[in-house]
Amino acid sequence: MKALLTITLGLIFLECSAQTTKIQLPLTNGYLSYEKVITLDSTYKAQMLYKSAKTWFVNTFHNAKAVIQSEDQTNGRFLAKCIMPINASFWCMNSISSEIGMYIQIDVKDGKYRYKLYNFNYFTYDLNNNPIAHHLEDGYNLYLTDKTPKGITMSRRSLNEKLDTAYISLLQNTDALIVSLNNAMKSSKSDDF
Repeated sequence: MKALLTITLGLIFLECSAQTTKIQLPLTNGYLSYEKVITLDSTYKAQMLYKSAKTWFVNTFHNAKAVIQSEDQTNGRFLAKCIMPINASFWCMNSISSEIGMYIQIDVKDGKYRYKLYNFNYFTYDLNNNPIAHHLEDGYNLYLTDKTPKGITMSRRSLNEKLDTAYISLLQNTDALIVSLNNAMKSSKSDDF
């Protein structure tokens, strides 16, 4: 009897603790964003880094012309509007999204570059299959406070598990994107053509 009570209390504890642990996103002033200046040695020239950034956009998003919104070689800046698939779905407003939109800004100077990833959003679709963008932070704040609208056939716990998976996938894919950018920028020195 004592063992059964201990197991039951343990399961209740696990249930409660599982519901309160939330995936933490890197928010700055309430918004999801990534920004970092990477300092390289002085042999990395701005022109070389600029070409590497452009090549990275082409290789990563396969349609650089559709992605790159602004390109300024004189000042060494790219601004791109990108869509990144994730391996899970966001559930909000009774619609599912498995794509995340964001802006990526890359600035290059001799010996360094800066990347910024910001203005993250997810998409739902209206009855005519037109995309509607939603700020990711709005849905994330609902998730943190357990106020995300749940579906008729989905329990709060199932919804939170799906959102946990989606946010983990978002973090992993964003980290992988940043790693691929850093690798591309650092490999520009070895390309002597």
